[in-house]
Amino acid sequence: MEGLSLDGSKGGHKPTTSKKKLHQDHEEASRCAFVDPWAAIISVLVAAWLLIGCNVLAEKLKYDDPLEAAQLHGGYGISGLIFTALLAKKQYVSEDST
Repeated sequence: MEGLSLDGSKGGHKPTTSKKKLHQDHEEASRCAFVDPWAAIISVLVAAWLLIGCNVLAEKLKYDDPLEAAQLHGGYGISGLIFTALLAKKQYVSEDST
């Protein structure tokens, strides 16, 4: 795969999976305090597929992002925000927690 990097030079970066796991753990931890375990599992599975789709789209558009920051934060990160908002339990979100 060859495309243009942000500085205009030719690049040939192929996405790796090692840094994806690190970011998934980071994004998953942000929602753990507010959702039930079943909701966290569903949201992480959907977000992972969204991340894969974003990577495929970036490859087709020949968008060279060596750190995959746009795909990770734009796809996986925003989906975490949306799922947390949709699946959060009121008991976990309230300030008094009584």
